[in-house]
Amino acid sequence: MSKFIHLPDTKPGDFAGVHFNSGIPDKAFFLTASHIGGFAWEASGSIWYASLKATGAHDQFEDFASTTFQKAGELFGTGGTKQSAVLSAWQEVEVPIRGVPRPPQVLETATLPEDAAAEPARLVAAAVSMSGQEQDDRARDAMSYSITVEDGDRTTALEQSDGAMPPAYAALLTWLRKHFAQQ
Repeated sequence: MSKFIHLPDTKPGDFAGVHFNSGIPDKAFFLTASHIGGFAWEASGSIWYASLKATGAHDQFEDFASTTFQKAGELFGTGGTKQSAVLSAWQEVEVPIRGVPRPPQVLETATLPEDAAAEPARLVAAAVSMSGQEQDDRARDAMSYSITVEDGDRTTALEQSDGAMPPAYAALLTWLRKHFAQQ
């Protein structure tokens, strides 16, 4: 999804980038078929066809990814190799599947130049100072983030949701997104 292009819903804007952004699920299909092997119209095609039939007009990429994961389980067995191939493909194109945690991303600050390592350390310290504060009700249905900070023998877990995210958490997440997007 880091390749998603935000365009206006106009003809010059490709009607919100429908053709530009269709490459994301196209690549997920290609990766699924590559992981499974055999003829693409067999297992992968069956999964995508069943998913397309179950998809609504207003579904987003995450909805479709979740549907393909569900249909792979229904057609070929929950937790099987084909469902795992679907999960892996969507993870590779950075589209989350509801109910499946994203794989962790690791940032080794020891590998950063000394001046660059100071910023995440400052942001983590600010976020840690806010941990344990009550979240309001807006956070209940929002996207949640879990950040684990390991510093020598000490491990700190930070969890926060988008609903009412304090500025310190938002700054840390913004920095991490920018760093991982550059990798």
